[in-house]
Amino acid sequence: MDSFAVQKQFVFQKEREGVYPFLLSLIAFIEENLPERVIKQPVIFKSKLIITELLTNAIKHCGEGEVLFELDVSDDLLLIKKTDTGQPFYLTENKDRPAMAWPLKSCVHNNIGIYSDGLNGLFAEVLSERKLKFYTEEYVITSEGVGDISEHYGLMIIAKLTSEFIYHFDETTGLNTFIMTLRFKQENHNTIV
Repeated sequence: MDSFAVQKQFVFQKEREGVYPFLLSLIAFIEENLPERVIKQPVIFKSKLIITELLTNAIKHCGEGEVLFELDVSDDLLLIKKTDTGQPFYLTENKDRPAMAWPLKSCVHNNIGIYSDGLNGLFAEVLSERKLKFYTEEYVITSEGVGDISEHYGLMIIAKLTSEFIYHFDETTGLNTFIMTLRFKQENHNTIV
């Protein structure tokens, strides 16, 4: 595991008027602490999109209490972690069926389709009874075009922007944890995500 050079926690109170200032404070922290070799613009762009979706998710779905964001920056990666006490991730392979119940004992080591819009698909690999790893697939564009843009469209965007996107639910504490990793890679003497 990477040892993080800089870590900081931020508490979001789930107030709509606080979204923009909160976003700016997280982005400022990221920008100030990125390694000098990293080209900042792509990291900042991806971070803004990811954090904006997480804040929207917090306002829409989180239960009582605060939402905790943790930012960890190392030489090799940026880790964005969001923890809340909202309802667990609604996981179903079919809109006509009820959601799968946590813990996901019968699904471990399976892949589950979550969302498709005709251009992309969002899937979850069930890593354990309480942990998912999101990934995406791109489809060949057909004449049918984009279908339904559902609730999970934002999660698909996050999965496309990150090197790794993990969700963990702890039913004993009620904590939902989303962990997004952006790995920095070397290209032509510059480092990008």
